[in-house]
Amino acid sequence: AGLLNLATNRLAVWMIFHPLKYWACPGLAFKPPPEGSPFGLVGWQGIVPAKVRKMGTRVVQMVTGMPGRPGLIDVEAVFKRLDAEHMAALIAPGLREKLVLIVQMV
Repeated sequence: AGLLNLATNRLAVWMIFHPLKYWACPGLAFKPPPEGSPFGLVGWQGIVPAKVRKMGTRVVQMVTGMPGRPGLIDVEAVFKRLDAEHMAALIAPGLREKLVLIVQMV
């Protein structure tokens, strides 16, 4: 009984995070479930990967705040503490590379 319990618990924890993309039984042509739903008729996607957009949105709202509700950090105060010249020096090298690629594409 203990081994069966261990196996089912391991499977349950694995299914929370895996698979990252919706997986359906091979040969069955059912369309994937709606976004945010981990299970379809004959397929599965991990609960966390299926709800990543919703969970990410909630985390950002909790940290930065929502209208009428303060967040965990004051984003404006954090940006005021940054040294603009130092940040520009850090960003400039990578930005130049990206700008060259963008100009070549256009």
